[in-house]
Amino acid sequence: MAKISFTSITPIKSVEDKIVKFEDKDIVVKQYLPIKDKADLVTYVIQSAFDENGLFSPVRQEIYVTIGLLRWYTNINFTDNMMINVEKTYDSIVLNHINNLLDEINEDEYNCIIDMINDAVIETKDYLRSFAGQLRSAKQDYDATNFDMEKIAETLQDPNQIGLVKEIMEKMG
Repeated sequence: MAKISFTSITPIKSVEDKIVKFEDKDIVVKQYLPIKDKADLVTYVIQSAFDENGLFSPVRQEIYVTIGLLRWYTNINFTDNMMINVEKTYDSIVLNHINNLLDEINEDEYNCIIDMINDAVIETKDYLRSFAGQLRSAKQDYDATNFDMEKIAETLQDPNQIGLVKEIMEKMG
């Protein structure tokens, strides 16, 4: 079989964006997102759908998928203040039917990114439930519990500090 150089094949260089009228505004809806941007979008959603303790929320996933798709696939910008109160921003998007703009994304492209996000959610859940994930969580807990061993030793010798000793023992489980 003869080898063909990739550079001899003429790949599609770009995909035309779609312009959609929404409330007398021209909204640009990308029909294709480069893979680096897809990876950034998936990371954004995953980091937002799981809290600092590794707990997953399908509500947070819905919020950040919707906002993320609008941020990455359209020319709609969100202020920092809007991102502080994402629940209110999400409700405004839905109540004003701005989320309907997502229907304008190429169907294959939309399904691809949603599949990537859902796969990443499953993989992240599996990892956090795994032994490695549990070790990571235990290390974070350990790092968050900053004990000064010399101070603890001094406290153990002082009968007036028994309350602190009890508190430390409770923290240690």
